[in-house]
Amino acid sequence: MPEIELRFCPFCGKKAMFIQSDIDSESYVTCSGCFCRTRKIHYSAEYGANERAAEIWNRRVQDEKNKD
Repeated sequence: MPEIELRFCPFCGKKAMFIQSDIDSESYVTCSGCFCRTRKIHYSAEYGANERAAEIWNRRVQDEKNKD
């Protein structure tokens, strides 16, 4: 599986990383600097939670405005 690229934190510019909890079967992306994060995404064998968490993290308002 190819590595999922994460953008830098939109608030502080630090590197982001995936956090996975096998206990709760959840995944999310968090900032290594200010610790802001995405919502938790429940994962299963057939659902790519890391991909969804990365999609949420990498979305920026400016990107949406530039589509028009």
